[in-house]
Amino acid sequence: MNERLLLKSYLRTLRLPTMAMQYPEVARQCSEKDLPYDEFLERLAERGTPSTRCSRIIDTFWSAVKYCRFDISSLSGVKC
Repeated sequence: MNERLLLKSYLRTLRLPTMAMQYPEVARQCSEKDLPYDEFLERLAERGTPSTRCSRIIDTFWSAVKYCRFDISSLSGVKC
């Protein structure tokens, strides 16, 4: 139990919340299939990667907008 709390803490510190939420399910699946540890890590990282990448892109975008004090009214002709 203590190892799980420590792992969750490490994953939060590393800003990997998706991996923190997903690891119990991935661990169970890998254990049932008797998969090696590196396969467990690969599957866990695979689940955490898209959301982490997207959230970091979004954070970077908003940081740039705040830094530049971007005037969104200049985009009036841009369709999204």
